[in-house]
Amino acid sequence: MKQSDRSLNALKHGASARTLFLPDEDPAQFDALLDDAFEQYKPGNAQDSDLVFNSVEARWHLRRRKRIRDSYELALHKRQPDCASWNPEELHQLGIFDRYCTTAERTLGRALAHVRFISTEAVKEQHWREQLEFRKQSLEIAKAKEARLSSKRLKEEIKSQQESSTPIQHDATLNCHVIVQRAFISVNEEGYTIIDQFFPSNEQVRRFIETAGQFPNPPQSIVRHYTFLNDIPEEYRFLVPNGFVRTVEARYQIRQEMNFTQFIELATRESTDEEDQPDLSDENWLQQQRNRPT
Repeated sequence: MKQSDRSLNALKHGASARTLFLPDEDPAQFDALLDDAFEQYKPGNAQDSDLVFNSVEARWHLRRRKRIRDSYELALHKRQPDCASWNPEELHQLGIFDRYCTTAERTLGRALAHVRFISTEAVKEQHWREQLEFRKQSLEIAKAKEARLSSKRLKEEIKSQQESSTPIQHDATLNCHVIVQRAFISVNEEGYTIIDQFFPSNEQVRRFIETAGQFPNPPQSIVRHYTFLNDIPEEYRFLVPNGFVRTVEARYQIRQEMNFTQFIELATRESTDEEDQPDLSDENWLQQQRNRPT
């Protein structure tokens, strides 16, 4: 006997057949059930797809067994409307059909429990993804708000320093008068400088240097107080040759002392006029600055 013949279980009635389609069944109807199930449960991987297919197959077998049982019972009614007159063999066969239907219902129930688990997990994952996206958006809003507040505070501080800046001040650490300059430098997330302010300006300090001899106790050095917001640009990393620890506020304050010659070189480097740029390469200039004593 061929495998296909054994799978039909002699095909006396077909209620116990394990094959997917019997000769009188339309595969298109099965495909329609399968399409509906995949649309409803939307399996995300091969394992989930198998579970959905199993549920459709279980439903298909249940429909088959109910159809065969109903057909058999209808034939009995047509032959003998009074079910009390049915013989024991007919009642036994009807009981077998009922057990087939019960087994198919249980199989379908287990299959549906599996695919409903898929649906539940999909809902949980979708909820988690929505929560994650919401948190990302909230974080971006908070970062943008903090950036606006930091920028506002920095601008207010710059304005205050601009109004009250006194170039020549007494430095207790040096016990002498020095030229004091304050630098405010802010960079964005890409590392580009977005605010670059000096009080007094480099040009004003140049003029102070030129006229320093007119003072009774002329300043001999320049002290620059840096305020870096968000990060320290690469061109100023020579100020922290051993690296720096990033702060939560992303705000760094550094003090630099230099003589007039060093200042002129640094100011020339900072100039936006290409004609004023020194001939040193970026790498050589950075190395030179790192080697200078602070």
